[in-house]
Amino acid sequence: MHKPMQNNRVLIVDDDATICLLMSEALMQAGFDVKEAYNGEEGLAIFHDWQPNLIISDVKMPKMDGFEFCAAVRESVLGKTVPLMMATGLEDLESINRAYNAGATDFITKPFNYTILEHRIKYILRAYINSEALLENQERLAWAQKVARMGYWELNSRTLEITLSPEVFDMFQILPEQFDKQLDSFLSMIHEDDREDVRTKLYLTIEDDVPTNARHRVLLEHKVERVMNLQARRTEAEAGVRSDKIRGLIQDVTAQKQANDQIRYLKMYDALTGLPNKQLFVEYASKALSLAQRQKALVGMFCIDIDQFRRVNETLGPTVGDLVLKEVVSRFLDMIRESDIVCSTEEDSECATLARNSGNTFNILVMNVMNIQAFVVIANRIEERFFTPFEAEGHEIVMSASVGISVSPVDGDNVNSLLKNAETAMYHARRTCLGSHQFYSTSMNESSMQRFKMESRLRHAIENETLEVHYQPQFELNGTLLIGMEALIRWNDQELGRISPGDFIPMAEETGLIAGLTEFVLSKSCEQTQAWIQTLGIELRIGVNISSHSLQDPGFVAFVSQVLQDSGLPPQYLELEITEGSIMQQVDTTIELLDELRDLGLTLSIDDFGTGYSSFSYLHKFPVNTLKIDQSFIFNLDEGEGNKKIVNAIISLAHSLQLNVVAEGVETQTNLDYLLACGCDEVQGFFLSKPLPWKDFEQFAQAQRDAEKVKRIKAPS
Repeated sequence: MHKPMQNNRVLIVDDDATICLLMSEALMQAGFDVKEAYNGEEGLAIFHDWQPNLIISDVKMPKMDGFEFCAAVRESVLGKTVPLMMATGLEDLESINRAYNAGATDFITKPFNYTILEHRIKYILRAYINSEALLENQERLAWAQKVARMGYWELNSRTLEITLSPEVFDMFQILPEQFDKQLDSFLSMIHEDDREDVRTKLYLTIEDDVPTNARHRVLLEHKVERVMNLQARRTEAEAGVRSDKIRGLIQDVTAQKQANDQIRYLKMYDALTGLPNKQLFVEYASKALSLAQRQKALVGMFCIDIDQFRRVNETLGPTVGDLVLKEVVSRFLDMIRESDIVCSTEEDSECATLARNSGNTFNILVMNVMNIQAFVVIANRIEERFFTPFEAEGHEIVMSASVGISVSPVDGDNVNSLLKNAETAMYHARRTCLGSHQFYSTSMNESSMQRFKMESRLRHAIENETLEVHYQPQFELNGTLLIGMEALIRWNDQELGRISPGDFIPMAEETGLIAGLTEFVLSKSCEQTQAWIQTLGIELRIGVNISSHSLQDPGFVAFVSQVLQDSGLPPQYLELEITEGSIMQQVDTTIELLDELRDLGLTLSIDDFGTGYSSFSYLHKFPVNTLKIDQSFIFNLDEGEGNKKIVNAIISLAHSLQLNVVAEGVETQTNLDYLLACGCDEVQGFFLSKPLPWKDFEQFAQAQRDAEKVKRIKAPS
């Protein structure tokens, strides 16, 4: 469970109690401190009393709507800058415009995607906090410039006698009687490393009337160093006679320099690790590459991805993730210090050989190398840094690093091409073997060809019906009464071997082959289910996943009707499973299509429910029979109260709408017991049975039938 963050108070103002509950649970899971209000007046009272860091407000509410609430917040002293997000309909442009006019910082569209909402809130809060900090720095700098003492001086260019104002004596911390009014005495007070530069510029003003603008340091008592800006200009001639007077100004710009250094740091360095960011790294690498090209030396660009880091963030939280990243950087820096071939260029003293590109991706620039083997040594050193587990807040964390390497001039003559090719090599390393390294080569383009080959083989498999359908049993909650099964596609290609659905299904979705897969599974599973009914007397419901592509196909309803007719399967034995993400695309059109499917006599379920697409407010409109709780919630039931509350809330919400609830991914008896206590209707998962080939499932179902543990399916009312 996420640990509470600083600056994390979020106020939700919405008259829909269900949305408030589910949004609160999701945000509290992400580490936010949340309070709820059910109208604008109540929200305004909580705002003044609690002072949240961010507000999420609905538009349409009783007593005081969202626009009035937003305007009232902005009128208060405390509400001038607090981020305020307005919730509007997806195509409600008028509300969006009114939200901005009322002073909204941002808007979110309904239905909510809670995963995106979480990251969006974090981004807005970070931007708000950074903006406030930057504004504070700017105000401090403006104040410093206003009250900073400016000293004036005047020099006789003929006698070199200089007169200082009291402010100059004060800035230099000397008494007037200690100064002999000679230019050399004045120059002697300037830091010895800057003295000759100032002297040269002043004499150009004295001799050639070139204005002076010089920044220099002054070392005061106790070795306190101040930065000064000195300006000088000869006064205008009078009556055609060249003036002897040179007037100057000295300003203490120490605070300004510090502020500029801080701004540059924030702009060019990663706040978490202190490493150069990608922008600074590219600037530095470009200089290093130019020098290496003149010296005809090799330059290695390393792209390093920390494997399993996303799992660390998701399971242990971002605080632990940040600690791990800092330790990763510490190990990298130790490695670089130990290396005799990773160094800065002669032209730039600011070493940026190690940089954080983004998230859990880093870059290392390796220079002044004369043979490729040196890059292998560095890659091995990187991998060795992950042999020892990481420790953070009592957790022992095992991770690895996948490394991609591109080499100049072979793989590119500019930084962007080297970065791109190193990243390509890194992805290839990840696909090949986590924790390994790969050099970029043009042959890596073969992976694209391999993907093309997989697409071709899949197309061939669909056309020739060489795919397989496996069936995962579904049970009533007691875990013993078999009630149905879910049809799952499997592919074992003669040439490519067994391919994971996680590999070929996303590719099928990208290429449009998913429609063919859906049709194959639907036809095959309906045919097989009817065969079991006729030959074995096993009456079970078959659940088939339907892709978003199929929902957008105007001929899909007719196809389903034809499948039922061809197979002879009574429609009450067929349940179409549609993901929450698919059902929320073009809601009105989807509802019409679902109504047509229901008219065929079959049942409908929402698959992967609760994964973030926020169909909650539309549930009463969808003609569905069942909600399937996403397995991610079930897997993590033992890790805290958050997932339990969400599961409980979904079950309660479904039952209040007279919907059946199926829990996926049941892995333990503890999972099963908790779902029983919550009143969940049906379950499936490896604890009860893995997906089975048709022959194995047939034997399994026969055994259940013989033990009278098969429930007879009734037609939907």
